[in-house]
Amino acid sequence: MEKIYTNTKLVRAWQKQARSRSGNMWWFDLDDYGTEMKLDGESPIVCNKGAIEQDDCWNTFNGSTCMLLLRNGMKTVVAVVHEKSGGLRLYSKEKTSFNKSDSIKEDCPGVFLLLIDWKTYAELGLIKSTKKYLNGAFKPEAVFVDPKVSTLGDWNIDWVMERSLIRLGTKRAQDILRREAT
Repeated sequence: MEKIYTNTKLVRAWQKQARSRSGNMWWFDLDDYGTEMKLDGESPIVCNKGAIEQDDCWNTFNGSTCMLLLRNGMKTVVAVVHEKSGGLRLYSKEKTSFNKSDSIKEDCPGVFLLLIDWKTYAELGLIKSTKKYLNGAFKPEAVFVDPKVSTLGDWNIDWVMERSLIRLGTKRAQDILRREAT
């Protein structure tokens, strides 16, 4: 079921934690944690004092696709976490959104992808990962859980999906987002 989280607290909490030296681990998590553990008290970005196990992370997703929309001026990056994605996927239309890296690839025409493997993501956490791999001060704007293709269009991030795939319909697009074979 689609869920969208966005509010001013998300940005303030992100900036506060980005300045923190506490070394907390941040990740998308759909379990019903108390609001004191959530980044803005609402959205499913949760704090833990240490790295979490990969299985524990995937067990909380229950098959969901989690997306974080980050913006820096005119640049947009979408971070996607799902069990089948192999870690944290960062998508952007601008190759310059990423720090120079040999691992950037063009996922489809005009859309660049940087995959941060699970081990690195688990060690760094969400905020430190984005600081290390993104070029500039990106800030969160929204968190999506199982977004519909029309929602991606409404937020002007439908480029995450290859245009020809969008025409295949919502269910097929969701399957592709999840990297599941249909």
